[in-house]
Amino acid sequence: MVRLLVVIFTAVLANGCVYYHRWDRSGATEQDFYQDSMRCHREANAGWSFCWGSACDAQVRARRDAVERCLRAQGWHSVGTVSITGGSDEEYAGSRN
Repeated sequence: MVRLLVVIFTAVLANGCVYYHRWDRSGATEQDFYQDSMRCHREANAGWSFCWGSACDAQVRARRDAVERCLRAQGWHSVGTVSITGGSDEEYAGSRN
């Protein structure tokens, strides 16, 4: 039983490993970024459906690509990616006033 829990815990941690983009737009504030990001996520999630295991990979990539295209269309540009465990897909990279 303990062994099964360790396997499940390890699988959950491995699936939680993500990267995130740091975004910036000249003259924009952190609030501007998170408003645009939320709008892009809502639009990208409109076609989201339940999936399981590796069947989700293509769906996750398509959603991430849609969010990135949406942010770029709003004038945001990626200033790099960082690998993390857990957390969000995006982060505001501009100056924090």
